[in-house]
Formats: sequence, C-alpha cells, structure tokens
Amino acid sequence: LELVQVYCKAKKDCDPEALGAVFGKGEMTEEELSGEREKMELVKASVKGYQNISCYSIEGPEEDSYVMFPYFELQYREVETLVPVLTWAYGKKTENGQYIMTQEVSEEEAAYIREVGEREDVKALISQVQKAQEEAVDSEEKLKEIYGTLGESQITIG
Repeated sequence: LELVQVYCKAKKDCDPEALGAVFGKGEMTEEELSGEREKMELVKASVKGYQNISCYSIEGPEEDSYVMFPYFELQYREVETLVPVLTWAYGKKTENGQYIMTQEVSEEEAAYIREVGEREDVKALISQVQKAQEEAVDSEEKLKEIYGTLGESQITIG
C-alpha cells in the first residue's frame, strides 16, 4: 500500500525522481528528469488528485514478491465524480531491502501473473471496478468526453 501511495503522490506532485524510485530506476539525467516532468505535467493539467488509495496483493512465486492490484479513484479537475481505476504491477524486494513495482518480469513470473489473473477473486475485483468506472463515466458528460477520447479502460494481466 505504501508503494502505491508513493506512486500516486509522485504523479500528483510531478516528481519523476520519486516515481523512478517506485520502479527501481537509478539516477536520471537532467534531460530525462525534464522530459518525465513534462509528461507528468500534461496529466496533472487534467487530473486533480488520487483518492481512496488501496492495493490488493497476492504473494508472488518467489520470496518477497507480490502480484499487486493498485486501486485509486481519480479526481479530474473539471468533474466532481471520482473515477475508480484498477491496474496491476509486480512488486518485489530489491537487494537493498526496498520494494519496487515493475511490469518487466521473467517468463516464470509472467506465467504466475497470468494464473493469478484467472483466479475468481481477481476476476471479481476487476469486474467490480470496471462496473463502478462505467457508472462514474456514464454519470458525467465531461467524463464521457474524456473516456470517449481515451477509449475503454481494460485491465490486461500478464
């Protein structure tokens, strides 16, 4: 949960160094930081914040690893309705004892993540969040515009 909270705070604050730390990236050059900050500012122009942050996790195939399902509700600047979002990541402890999120995984890890994606509890969670997201989007014209432009939100695991 703490890792997901740091992720959301880094996105909200447009802090590419904090976001890089979440994903285990080393130091970035000033040029890389500037480019990442620019991308983050584009998102911040429409996203006001992240609320109701939580994380459903399932132990991974190796010690100190997890298949994570970060959940948060996006608050767009021009809309009062919060939009539920669920994604996935693979979390693991690094050699220095820090947990990071990554979507770059080995074949074995990818196979395990796909298995987790077939579990009934995970399917139910995905379905519940997608339904809540559809209801939120359907309730506001501005959200229909945003999500109509972005396309339907789907969670693909593995």
